[in-house]
Amino acid sequence: MRGDNVGQGTHFARKALGPGAYFGERHRTAVRQYYQEHPASGATAHWRIGEPVPRGVPLAAVPAGVLASLPELPEGHRYVQLGGEVVLIAAQSKLVIDGISRGPR
Repeated sequence: MRGDNVGQGTHFARKALGPGAYFGERHRTAVRQYYQEHPASGATAHWRIGEPVPRGVPLAAVPAGVLASLPELPEGHRYVQLGGEVVLIAAQSKLVIDGISRGPR
């Protein structure tokens, strides 16, 4: 029997979900720099860590220039772009694990 909250939608590995559960400051800096040089169009999506991707929000591929600055994907997860913001989601449930916004949230 497990004694932690892994898989309960509150933790990623042993870290509690929240900003920084997966992405470090160097990842955030690299992604924000990319989007300063290559502005994303459209409104930002209203995603929240620990909740599924909102219904109706289109999932777009993350640009190759951004992928190069991100850590290797954990099994069963994927990177998506939501309104020009990079989000790590669980592939099956679409639960948001961590994300990098274009600016303050």
